[in-house]
Amino acid sequence: MTSKTCTQCGCEKHTEDFTKDASMEDGLNRRCKPCIKSSRNKNPSGTNEYIRYYKYSKKFGLTEDAFRGMLHAQNYQCAICSDILNVEEGKFAVDHNHSTGEVRGVLCRGCNRGLGYLRDNPTILISASKYLERQGHYAT
Repeated sequence: MTSKTCTQCGCEKHTEDFTKDASMEDGLNRRCKPCIKSSRNKNPSGTNEYIRYYKYSKKFGLTEDAFRGMLHAQNYQCAICSDILNVEEGKFAVDHNHSTGEVRGVLCRGCNRGLGYLRDNPTILISASKYLERQGHYAT
């Protein structure tokens, strides 16, 4: 059995109980998986949700309260298609004006990509809508 001692709990454990870490000499994290998970539960700064809010605060000047307020105002739905946003899994996008940086709303990933592909241009979006209506081939 190949083993390693966790630097947090001091227990000797099988190497499968450690995540990979290329920066370490043996290629494994210093702490075991349960200790890493335990630390994340105690320290919110280790969670993906915290990292997302931190990213949005830096990129858009958006506080967690402001973000939650936007979600509440939108009934936790995409501002375009009204699909329920899966916030806990990070499956959403903060839509913003690329020129000014001003936040416009919270969208599902699909709608956010759609706006990007249409270059955030309302004229192109209207043209695309008319095209679909003319062709009569669209999902309802």
